[in-house]
Amino acid sequence: MIIYLYGPDAYQRQEKLHWYAEKFKEKHSALTIEHFDLTETNGIHKLKDFATAQSLFDNFKFGVLNNIAEAEPKDIDGILRLSLDSKNLTLIVSVDKELPKTYKIFGEKEVIRHEFENPKPAALAALIRSEAAKRSLQLLPAALDTLLKTYGGDTWGLITELDKLALGGSPEPFIGEQNFFALANALQSDGPASYKLPALERLLMNNEPAMIFNFLASRADSDLKTKMADADVAIKSGKLEYEEALLSLAL
Repeated sequence: MIIYLYGPDAYQRQEKLHWYAEKFKEKHSALTIEHFDLTETNGIHKLKDFATAQSLFDNFKFGVLNNIAEAEPKDIDGILRLSLDSKNLTLIVSVDKELPKTYKIFGEKEVIRHEFENPKPAALAALIRSEAAKRSLQLLPAALDTLLKTYGGDTWGLITELDKLALGGSPEPFIGEQNFFALANALQSDGPASYKLPALERLLMNNEPAMIFNFLASRADSDLKTKMADADVAIKSGKLEYEEALLSLAL
């Protein structure tokens, strides 16, 4: 079996490769997945040995071919054809653009093909929401829009940014236009403290703490309104400062 993954959407292409690898491991847990870099001097030789060697135990094999475009089609065609109709040998190829027609074997109908074009804006937004949810991140619409504008079809860059946020990185560049309402939305969101604290800092740079507090209280939902009402009583009795109440909200 040959599995052919191609296209510029590197992240989802890699995710598909991992999916196939995990399915293989589920069926053949005792076996390892072999990787072959065809830019190495003996890369093709190693691949040939792997494809033709017989096992005394389980003959199922799974190989991942890297940098296949660096190999001459005539040098690997025979090896690939061993895999094409085999139920025991699976080779998977992942490339960022479709291989030239000189690699004739990838035009065979038996090849399992998956194309990964750069996602359209709606599909990319759905991907961001899905991947953010996996990382327990809650992104405001302004943050989502900025990520879309910043990374476009660069899914690797996008996922890397989400990973940074999940690890506690500052989302300051993605809070939005940095105006009062965008920052207030960030502070009053269900996001983590690492998301809210930069928004609070910017709000306090240009606005009075009492005004920020009263604005947020005026539009709080029922649960938060009760909390802010209690804080308001504490502030007016001298037991709490506005800055402390806002910091509590951010944390």
